[in-house]
Amino acid sequence: MPATAAPPTRRMNRDEIVRLGEAGRPWEFLAVAAQALRVAPDDAGVRVLAAANFARLGLRTAALEHLSLLEAGAVAAVDQLRAATESLPGDEIPGATAVQTCRANASVLIERGVDLSGGLERWIGANTGTRWFRASGGNVVRVRRRVAAQGRSQATDSGTPELLGDHAGAAQGFVAQHFGAGQPDPEQRPRFNNVYLEGADPPWMLRRIAEVLPRRKDGSWTRLVLVQADAMELLDGLALADLRGVLRQERLSVAVGARALEGWFRERLDSQITGPVVPLNAVRARLTPALEASVRVAEDAQLREYERLTRDVRAKYTGRDRAWWSRRYAAARGADPLRVLVPTCRYSTFVQHASRDLVAALSRAGCRADLLIEPDDTSHFSSLAYARKFAEFEPDLVVLINYTRANLGSLCPPEVPWVCWIQDAMPHQFNPEVGRAQGAMDFLAGHLHPELFERHGFPRERTLAMPVAASEEKFHDGPVEPALARAYECEVALLTHHSETPEAMHARLSREAGPAGLIRRALGALYPRVTAIAADAGAASAQGALLAATRAALGEAGGGDPAPDAVAQVYRHYACPLADRALRHEMLGWAAEVCERRGWRLHLYGRGWESHPRFGRYARGEVEHGEPLRAAYRGARAHLHASVMTLSHQRVMECALSGGLPLCRLTADAMSIVRSCAQRSAAASGITPRREDADRVWYAVADNAELMGLTGLLQRLGMGPPPGGEYESGKRRVASLLSRPALEPEHRPDWLLVDLAETTFGDAAGLERQVEHAMDAPAWRNGMSAAIAGRVRERLTHTAFVARVLDLVRGSLGAPP
Repeated sequence: MPATAAPPTRRMNRDEIVRLGEAGRPWEFLAVAAQALRVAPDDAGVRVLAAANFARLGLRTAALEHLSLLEAGAVAAVDQLRAATESLPGDEIPGATAVQTCRANASVLIERGVDLSGGLERWIGANTGTRWFRASGGNVVRVRRRVAAQGRSQATDSGTPELLGDHAGAAQGFVAQHFGAGQPDPEQRPRFNNVYLEGADPPWMLRRIAEVLPRRKDGSWTRLVLVQADAMELLDGLALADLRGVLRQERLSVAVGARALEGWFRERLDSQITGPVVPLNAVRARLTPALEASVRVAEDAQLREYERLTRDVRAKYTGRDRAWWSRRYAAARGADPLRVLVPTCRYSTFVQHASRDLVAALSRAGCRADLLIEPDDTSHFSSLAYARKFAEFEPDLVVLINYTRANLGSLCPPEVPWVCWIQDAMPHQFNPEVGRAQGAMDFLAGHLHPELFERHGFPRERTLAMPVAASEEKFHDGPVEPALARAYECEVALLTHHSETPEAMHARLSREAGPAGLIRRALGALYPRVTAIAADAGAASAQGALLAATRAALGEAGGGDPAPDAVAQVYRHYACPLADRALRHEMLGWAAEVCERRGWRLHLYGRGWESHPRFGRYARGEVEHGEPLRAAYRGARAHLHASVMTLSHQRVMECALSGGLPLCRLTADAMSIVRSCAQRSAAASGITPRREDADRVWYAVADNAELMGLTGLLQRLGMGPPPGGEYESGKRRVASLLSRPALEPEHRPDWLLVDLAETTFGDAAGLERQVEHAMDAPAWRNGMSAAIAGRVRERLTHTAFVARVLDLVRGSLGAPP
């Protein structure tokens, strides 16, 4: 797309030129008028129109120069036009200012490794006679005068205007059309990994593209690659505006010369290099064809290298069967330990940190662990990065959070053992094709959702159920540097990136569901039901109610029984997250009211809270994952957590390990786990029921320790003991519980949180009571924190996870522990 309107190629007669000059399109006219006046310099009418159009653009100096060539009264209204033009503000940019601007911009590039130092002095000398003029719309017109050796302007060269066009307006239009500048939400604009720009003279296209492609919420941003054929032309552009803000951005790469990109491409073959090439018609030395060819050549080089490395990987891994791996795992000791690859993504919140902590735990376990992560915030790996890592590192095991081997397609050899650690329920996991693709070298760990096995064909063998884990190395209860401790000191804190309101979340998820149809109608009907269920989560099972509401809303929207896959998708990826959000924000409302009334400090840590309409006043920004996060956990008298799904959350674990006190909103679903464990314990113990009928059985509380513990907990929670000292259970429910193994301690909220009566709350009054207890009884607070931390260290650290995963893989391969 042209950056400026090109002069017409057809011949125009004088009447047409005059009409164009009167049409209110000054930039278009001035390009034509310059040609016309070269042919007929004495045409007073065209010259007056040229002066008027220059004045219209704020180019006072050029307008007056044209008027000076006319005799007074030569054309009607010349004197009036001259008076109006003289009243305009000055348009000339002092030469010293332009040089200073160029020098400041060039200094930034020189600091970043772009060699312009020698060229800068040559450019300054070559532009001794150059003048710059500021026009409307943000444009700058340059008039370059050749200077003789003795310093006298050549009489035959009065200077030719350069950049005589609406380049700034053209850049605005181009970016609006191709980069979604009209979309107010940057997250909704087109996403590009790379954008290649043909020069920066003028720099308006560069600056505008940088403005409309800011850093995204996930931390990534588009790589901008500026390529200029000639250093002098680049310096011309650097003199036109203060670009230091853009030039300092690490995402900007600058290459000077037609072949300057070759080395840059060679260094980045492991990243995706595709992206649009943006032409700039004002540049003197056009590069677009060469630039497009360079991108194609680099893509071809990527493909050839990928094919070479995949052949190498195939040759190395072919034939590595279970027996081979059994021998390898048995011999992996000392100088030749197990090599474990942990791929991850830097554009995640918790996952990248969990992956780093996993690598550290694997290293402590004697493995040689390697993290595969993008090198900077503009990089997105190509397939070549994975092929290179398998060829050079030759891993014996891959552990990847949330993704199975099948999800990555052909990026990894089928022979290498692969552990998918499920931390989040994601749509790509709930797929029968993925389930069927699981082979003898595929392992599943983490949150083992029942529908993975019941509906999607995942094998139950080679699995390890375990919640997320925390790093005991990063989070500990040692002293915090005093200044850091003071910065994070408060009574109540909440750490989450879920600052988007439930209403806004519903609107976003509805948009993402696509155009109006069944799903969007169902979400509209489901939204008020989800928020009502979340508000009642302390009294009734939210998970069961959400599933029923999802099924009902889809059935109403579609006029029949909904497809099971649709129910599962909407339940997992709309209803549950939205209920979590509503539950958490309601809890935050309680905390805000209590803290305001009591004069307590409430800190909200995480992305986006500063923009929240109600809670923005409590926002304290994001916290770096490391010592600042540990200080934040430790500095609050209590950290809050709420979820309809689980209380075994990494924030709870990290908080306790850091010496902080996690307080959780108690839900009926959490209590259901406690009740189910007691029911199963009573039935499995073989005690004789006090009584029973066809459908139910009653156990005496006094006959079973778990039932006694449950009864005591209910009493401390104010829920009262079971009537008659008996606990009633449905026989079908008991049979179902006995058909499954007993729940491991780490999945039980009453085990992790030690005493739910002291570490949870169900309403605003309960929250206030527990926080006050933590403030008034520091010894109790510290003791409870230490008790929870002890249980985390026992079973819920990365060290514990690594030990259990390696035992799982070794056992499956028949290798000794």
